[in-house]
This record gives sequence, C-alpha cells and structure tokens, in this order.
Amino acid sequence: MIHAIPSQPAWRRCTMKRSFQFLAILVIALVIPQFAYATPAAQRCEPSTAVLSGNNAIYETEPGEVVRHTWSFENNGYCDWPRGVQFVFVGGERFSGPHTYDLDQLAPGQTASVVADLQAPSSAGEYVGEWQLRSKDIALSEKLPVSFAVVALQIALPASDPVRNNGDFTQEPGPREPAGDVVIEPLFMGEVPHIASFGDLIEIPPGETVDGEIVCEQGFPVGAHWHSPTHLWEPDTDQAPRIYRSQGGGDSWRFGFRNPSNEVSAYYFASVRCLVNAPGSTFNVTIPLNLFARQSATANAICPGDSVIVGGGFDLQAGSGVELRTSDSDMASNSWELKAYNPAAAATAVTVAATCYSDEGASVSRSTSGWKEADSGEIAAAGATCPEGTLTTNGGFGHIGFIYYYSKPYITHLGNGTTWLVRVWNPSIIDHHVYASATCLSLP
Repeated sequence: MIHAIPSQPAWRRCTMKRSFQFLAILVIALVIPQFAYATPAAQRCEPSTAVLSGNNAIYETEPGEVVRHTWSFENNGYCDWPRGVQFVFVGGERFSGPHTYDLDQLAPGQTASVVADLQAPSSAGEYVGEWQLRSKDIALSEKLPVSFAVVALQIALPASDPVRNNGDFTQEPGPREPAGDVVIEPLFMGEVPHIASFGDLIEIPPGETVDGEIVCEQGFPVGAHWHSPTHLWEPDTDQAPRIYRSQGGGDSWRFGFRNPSNEVSAYYFASVRCLVNAPGSTFNVTIPLNLFARQSATANAICPGDSVIVGGGFDLQAGSGVELRTSDSDMASNSWELKAYNPAAAATAVTVAATCYSDEGASVSRSTSGWKEADSGEIAAAGATCPEGTLTTNGGFGHIGFIYYYSKPYITHLGNGTTWLVRVWNPSIIDHHVYASATCLSLP
C-alpha cells in the first residue's frame, strides 16, 4: 500500500527556505572573508626584505684606501625570517669584504645591518662588486653593487735628490724619552735665519683631556711636531693616548691630547717650531670640514696669494672619534690639506688650519718619502728630507687603511734636523702604506 506523504503547508515551506537562505548568508559572511582577507602568513609565509641602505654605493678613492660600508635591511613581510639567512658575495671585485655573513632571524619590522671595511684595488680604474641577501637558494634581495672609482696617487717627489728623499727611515731615532722640559734644535746658528724648537713633556691624567699651547721664545711659529714617547712603541688599542688638536695660533702652537685609560697617566712630547732671525711674519687660516656619518671628506685651508704655506694642522674635537687620513701641505693650491673619516652614526665637523708666511721673495717646496709598507700589526716609518739650503718648517703624512678596526690613529711627527719622520702603527689585518712629507722654506 502506498501512503501519500502529506505536503508541507506553504507557510512552512517558506519558513524553511528562508532559514536555509539565512544560513547560507551567515556562512558567506563569516567564512569567506577568512579566506579573502587572511594574512599571507596564514596562507603561505614567504620571507620578504626591504633594502634600507648600501645599494649602488660609489666611492672615489686612492689606491688601497679602506672605506667602511654599511648595508641595512628590514623584514617587511608578515612572518619571521627563516633560519639561515645569509649575506653573500655573488660576483665582481670583493674588495676584501665578506664572502658570507650570517644574519639573525628577524621578526616583521625588525632591522639588521652588515658593516664591512672594503679596500679599494691598488691600481687606478673602475671596479664593481656585488652582494645579495639569500635564504638557501631563494634570493631575498636584488644584487647590491658597490663601486670604486680609484684615482692614481699624485705624490710629487723632488728630482734634485731622489736617493735622500726616498731613503729608508725605519730605524728608531735616538732615545725614546725626551730629555728636559725645553728643547732647542737650531738648524743654523748665529744671526742667520734658522728653526728653533721649544717643547715640553705633557702629562695627561687618566680619563682626561689636556689643552694647552707652547709659545715661541724666539721668532714666530711655522709648524709643530709631537709624539708619544712610551705608548707608540708598545701600542695598546684601548689605552694609548690620542692627539686631537695641533694648530698654530698667534705666537704659539696649540695642542690637545686625550687619555682614554682610566688607570694610568699618558705622556706626549709636543714642540713648536719657530723661525728665528727671519723677516716677515706668519698668520693662520682656518676652515671647517664637514663630515657626514660614516663618510670621508677633504678640505684645504688656503693661504692668500701674497703668502706661502709653511705649516698646518687640525682640530678634531676631543672624543669625536674622527680618524686622520691626510694632513699635509699642498703646493699646487698653496694650502694645508686635511682628509678625515667619520666612523660615527652622526655627522660632525672638524677644523683645517694653515700657517702662512708672508715675506717678499720667500718660496716653499715639498719633499716626500714615497709610499712605505706598513705591515699588519707592525709599526712602520717613513721620512722626508728637505734639500740643502732650505728650512724644514713642518711636516705631514698620508696613510691608508689604518686603525679601521680600532678607530684611533697612532701617529708621531718628529722633526729630526732637516728630516721629517712619521711613524704609525697598523692594527689592521691588512697590510697598508704610509708616506711622510716635509715642507721646505727658501728665503731670499
């Protein structure tokens, strides 16, 4: 027997239909958006990177010069970076930079930096190296090039006495400790023009800075020399004293020294070089040198046309961390040239100072040692000698790549007769070079 199933009343069917429709709308409203608007991490988490700095950098340098370069990255994705993210050298010139560098596992929004000391090639030309951020076989960034435009060194060596001016001045000059408070080193005696040096041994107490000046007891200042008699021969990257000021002022020369050690006193011997029994006078020209963060720059304090450059110096500000690279006379522009590097994350400014001599008929020339090797971890020296019949008023130096791992130079000037000696310590793991120069004055 077949029983007929009574049909639902029309009102019941309508109610059930509306219930199914409401349920369907509810599912669409609650479930579908979870897929449509789900974060990438909920669907498939892939690491992502934004390059904040360091891409397409171009450095114009001298051969062998070292620059500190920084690449910065941000995890701009929705999930943590995986383990094993590396910064990898992928081609071109490596400039002594890293082959690979392991980075931390960054959460979204976190940043990381890779800092490397890159050394320019030893020959002039244009060079490019490329690095990339990678996670196993996946590239997290584009290739990041760094370029060096290396310009040839322009160091003029006097043709008149090439053997003397390119001699080997690596022997330690005399006793390490100065004798007495005041030293007079006349190059010529009597009433003829000569250079006399007046110096003092300066004590810098632990953790302090000492500013002072030494006055010319005869004549007027044309330059200065300074050295650390103890710490130079046993260099300590953290404890050795630093000089941050050496510049002329009136009838004296101004010095500034800092002792980073909190335990023992440090010592510097400083001396002003004075031109005696000569006509005319000297005056000083100073200009600021602005240094951006982690950048090097050069500036020249120029003597006016009726004078000649006889000396110069700098004021680096105590505790600034600025590294000297060149402090030297420049005959072509009649100026004192200063090149410096600022390793800090903030911009700063230093002072370039030129000492100018005004006397009709006076002329100057410059003698250099040429580049001398400075082996890794060793003390190196270079010396420059003025020609016979001239007066050594001041000296300068140029060096490449020193102290980049420790941020402080150890440089000594020692005016030794007509020879200007420069000594440096190279704590870097890379061999570098240094040169010395002498500024030579001829009087009518």
